[in-house]
Amino acid sequence: MLTGVRTAERLGTRSRWWDRPAWQAFRALWQRPSALVGLAILLFWIGVALTVTFLVPFHPLATDVSARLQSPSLTHWFGTDDLGRDIFRRTLYGARISLPAGFLTVLGALVIGCLVGAIAGYAGAGSMPSLCASPTWCLPSPRSSWQWRLLLRLVRV
Repeated sequence: MLTGVRTAERLGTRSRWWDRPAWQAFRALWQRPSALVGLAILLFWIGVALTVTFLVPFHPLATDVSARLQSPSLTHWFGTDDLGRDIFRRTLYGARISLPAGFLTVLGALVIGCLVGAIAGYAGAGSMPSLCASPTWCLPSPRSSWQWRLLLRLVRV
């Protein structure tokens, strides 16, 4: 007897598209309003990052000293900084860098987590204490980190 095979595949017929795991995951996501709100916010910012050059006609680094430190208005929605640059335009252009950085961070955490999980699964329960303590190796401790010692030497006058 074959184990782990779906009934439709055992009978030689193809499974229906709504029985596939991707569609089931989409249906589970659709039933959670908070997940839909998060997805809508994520899609909005992805759309902004992709279309910011069409939405904002001016360069975010262009300075206008005559318009410096203005309060929010219809022309400058978030106001201007000390060099007259529009803060709203700079925020939208910042999404072009922040979103890929966030995705790469999540991808890196996913890869590291999968590797640690695979090592823990292969090595067994004996490796769990050392694997669970490994993230704390990256954290600096006040007495042993070289950054802390350097800071103390720099502050000493």
